[in-house]
Amino acid sequence: LTYFGLKGLAFTLVSTTMLPYFQLMGVSGTHFQLAQVVASIPWSMKGWIGVLSDVFPLGRFHKRGYLQLSALVGIAGIAGLALLPLKTLDPSNVWYVALLFCASNVFFATFDLLCEGKYSEIIREEGGGSEVLTMVWFSLQLGALVAALLVGLLVDAHGPQPMLLPCLPSPGCER
Repeated sequence: LTYFGLKGLAFTLVSTTMLPYFQLMGVSGTHFQLAQVVASIPWSMKGWIGVLSDVFPLGRFHKRGYLQLSALVGIAGIAGLALLPLKTLDPSNVWYVALLFCASNVFFATFDLLCEGKYSEIIREEGGGSEVLTMVWFSLQLGALVAALLVGLLVDAHGPQPMLLPCLPSPGCER
């Protein structure tokens, strides 16, 4: 469910709506590329997130507290992107919107890292091997395909914000 719903569906919906979002704001190509760098910072911080979760457990658990914290950050970022009055935004708001995309990526990167750790444990302890990896990647690719179809069919007619609405319940479904 994590890989279909979060990494496949929600992540693809958020990442593929980024360009149309900034285009509607009137952001230049140069500023869009810089905003993409800002938005993707959490993916380069995965190592730090892993060390932090191993060294400083939140609430007696090494993963759960960080998953919950990142879910709150992700909900805030996605909700901000979905609910901002996009018609009133202009290029001067590029960094604020980039930070909202960054907040959503904190959520996706943290779940990606900590769930990779969990399925690695399953492979090691239960000897799941290639079956586990096949299921993970099948789920991820199926979710990404569904998201790409949704965005491809609907973003031109309805804009990027409706594509973000299905992502809102997903951060709260980590249990």
